[in-house]
Amino acid sequence: MLTLIPVKSSMPSTVVGQQTLTSSQTFTVPDGAENLCVVAVGSGGNRGTNHVFGFPSVTYFAGAGGGGALCWANALPVNPGDTIEVTIGARGSQTDTTLAVNGTVILRAGAGKNGGNGNSANGGTATRTGGKGGLFSSILPSGSWGGGAGADGSGGMTSGSAPPSAGGAGGYSGKGGFSNGSVGGSSGSGGGGGSNKGSASGGVGLQGEGTSGQGSFTGYSTLSNGSSPGPFFGGAEVHGGAVRFIWGKGRAFPKTRTADITEAA
Repeated sequence: MLTLIPVKSSMPSTVVGQQTLTSSQTFTVPDGAENLCVVAVGSGGNRGTNHVFGFPSVTYFAGAGGGGALCWANALPVNPGDTIEVTIGARGSQTDTTLAVNGTVILRAGAGKNGGNGNSANGGTATRTGGKGGLFSSILPSGSWGGGAGADGSGGMTSGSAPPSAGGAGGYSGKGGFSNGSVGGSSGSGGGGGSNKGSASGGVGLQGEGTSGQGSFTGYSTLSNGSSPGPFFGGAEVHGGAVRFIWGKGRAFPKTRTADITEAA
């Protein structure tokens, strides 16, 4: 939701606000907006399709999906009235989340890749690989941006073993939790990994850096990075991508006045 709030000041009128996008569109920098900052999250990858072969049947588990990356940036080089082309991928689309100004991509939060199908051809190994986690990058000046890569999904195995688990979304200052679920993301990182029994993974919130997500041995990882409880994005097999802009004096990612502001400050 778009929020514009006049700041009471003797200086020329400025505004403080924020806007979250979950689909591709053109973003126009609001009138009076200064110090535009952004966080972008790539979509999570999907799990491949299991393959059942032979009699008695053997299940070749498909590879799990990788987590989407997160990338944030502060003080974007734009002015009120300028436009930013925002591309956001849906879950499993393998389409990176990007911001482009005048045709040049200035920031990228990579999508997690899909896991390979559980095909038994060629021994069933090459096609059951886990999806790679997304990577992040920017052409903006060093020190003005950061983020974390998504975690890889684990590869499929034959029946008799636990199905693979998905990779966690990247965080504001570190990689997402690994998919075996034995550990969550490192301190300040992204969503936790999935369980070791084939679950989906944890996502990451857009409100700024918070508590790191934790892996789960039994199911969906609900503890995900973010200073408030969701919504979450980027978790493999669960979430698509998203972008959140914030603007106003004194605001900066990863965690300086990044939560929604409902009053002028």
